[in-house]
Amino acid sequence: MVAAQLAGVENDHGNFGAAEGHYLQAIENFRGTPEQITANQVASMLGILPEKTGRSEAAFAHLAETAAEWRRLTGDFDATHIRLLSDLNRRLDEGSLHNALSTLDQATRKKLERRIKRADGGYL
Repeated sequence: MVAAQLAGVENDHGNFGAAEGHYLQAIENFRGTPEQITANQVASMLGILPEKTGRSEAAFAHLAETAAEWRRLTGDFDATHIRLLSDLNRRLDEGSLHNALSTLDQATRKKLERRIKRADGGYL
């Protein structure tokens, strides 16, 4: 949990590179423990950082993976993940969007695309 707290401090001070490193460490610390949902919440914060440094495709890809993992853990997508993905979706061209989703299995990708499309009022 210390790494996640350090990441939050670095993020608040605009040190996004350092924050990203601490978030990655926090996720590793939680991986394989009963704290999988906490790890996913930390991953959500990590997913927002690339957008702050102009890396929208990387942010989208990370948040898509985080959303897929949340669905695996809980049975449904998280509304905050969908909202963040919807916001990022508006900034990406179609090729970037498909690249960002390429790591997901086809069934999950299709379900996530439908949820984002619904949140975007039909645009994906």
